[in-house]
Parts: sequence; C-alpha cells; structure tokens
Amino acid sequence: MTAVGTAKTKFDTSIDKLLASVDTRLSTLEESFRSKLQSIGPLVASYLDDVEITTVLRGTTLTNQLNDAVNGADTIISTIREEATFLINQEVENIQYDYQSGLEIAVDQFNDDIGEIGDWTEAMTSELETVSSAISTKISDTHTAFSDKVEACMTDLAGISNLESETVNVQIDKWVNNHPMVYLTGFVQLPQALYRGESNRFRIGVSNAGGADWYGWIGMRLVLEDDEGYVSGSWEYNNRPGKTPVLMAGTSSVYAVDIGVPSEVEDGEILTLYLVVNTP
Repeated sequence: MTAVGTAKTKFDTSIDKLLASVDTRLSTLEESFRSKLQSIGPLVASYLDDVEITTVLRGTTLTNQLNDAVNGADTIISTIREEATFLINQEVENIQYDYQSGLEIAVDQFNDDIGEIGDWTEAMTSELETVSSAISTKISDTHTAFSDKVEACMTDLAGISNLESETVNVQIDKWVNNHPMVYLTGFVQLPQALYRGESNRFRIGVSNAGGADWYGWIGMRLVLEDDEGYVSGSWEYNNRPGKTPVLMAGTSSVYAVDIGVPSEVEDGEILTLYLVVNTP
C-alpha cells in the first residue's frame, strides 16, 4: 500500500471509530433516559401510598383531595422529566462537540501523514487528488450519518417519553379510580312518627359511584336544639358492620337504621336528623 493509501486507511479507521463511539454514547444516553423516567412510577406510587383521603362522600372535599394528590404526583413527574431533559441536552451537546473535535483530529492527522511523505511521484500526486476527493465525500457522508444517528436517537427518546408518560398516567388514573365514592340516591323512607324508647326505622338509599368497594356503614344523628341553635342533646345511632353488607363499586343499596328516641326528649320537641357516613 502506498503512503497516501496508508494515510487514507488511517483516516477511514478514525472515522469508523468516531461513529462507533457516537453510537455507544447515544445508546447509553437512551438507557439513562429510560432509567430516569422509569424511576417516576415507583416514586409516584410511594407518594400516593402516603396520601390520606379522609372522606368517601362524593363532593367537593373528595374531589379536592384527589385533585391535590394528582397535582402532587404531577410535580414529581415534571421535576424528574425536567432533570432528564436537561441531561439529554447536555449530553447531546457533548457528543456533538466530541464528534466535531474527533473529525478535525482525523483530518489533521491525515494532513500530517501526507506532509511526512518525502519523495513524491506523479502517480502519488494523482492518487492524492483522488483520495482527497474521497475524503471530502466521506466527511460529507459522515456528517449525514452523524445527524441521522442523533435524529434517530431523539425519535427513540420521544417514544420512550410517550410510553412512560402513558404508563404513569394509567397508574395515577387507576389510583384515583380505586376509591369509593358514596352518595345518597335520594330514596328516603321515614317512620310515620318518632316514638321514645321504641325502634324507629329509617331507610336510606346509598350508591357507590367509585371504583372500589365501600366497607363503611350508615348512621343517623338526632340533635335536639332550640330556635336559637342551642343544642341540649345529641345522639348518634349507627348501622354497624355485620348488619350492613359491603357496598360494591358501581352498585346501590338501601340501608335500614333503627333508632330509639331517648327518654330525655319531651313531647313536641323538634329533633333534627343528620346522616352520618362512617368509614373504618
């Protein structure tokens, strides 16, 4: 092989190693990004496990508590994704810089090798023209190959990002839906009158619109108060577990609560009834 041919071979080898290094670093970048995003799921799960939902009643309080929990999860997600994106941008810049530097080093090495040739012949000069043209084409092709590799990597990263986003969104939705959501159907059956010391049966329709079974029970509170709101007596009667079946997700039931009016209540005094929803 001629000296010019040897110089070109060294140049080609340097370029091949340079692109192989780019492949390795982009592959490592993808795995790091994937690993970073996959850490979101366990962190969100741990966070949601610690969230306390204090009510099962469908309404503003339950909605706000669930929304607050989701917002907290979104904050975790946003923070990690921002960190991952920053690392991507930083590493891609480093890869681009090292690629350009490596290419310049390969070109400089080729020129140095050519410059060290002592005895030039007409054939070698003609060969150099051909090799120089080939190197120019290779540099152009190398730029294209590098751009394609980076573009393909960014496409893969976008795919990873979308997949992990979908996974964690499903995780959050599943958690939100895995709560009972109890409300009154509107069905109420009252006793014709309240009798002191006797069983007074109330029937109340209740529905569970949530995605998890409800294991609580229904009760009533009797409050004796005057026109000015002064409470002189308050009694709570619960339909305890064992008497009340589990209210399955997506079902409705009628609960019976037996109440004995206390002897402290005088004839003609007005009792106010309040529904009590208990969750263990």
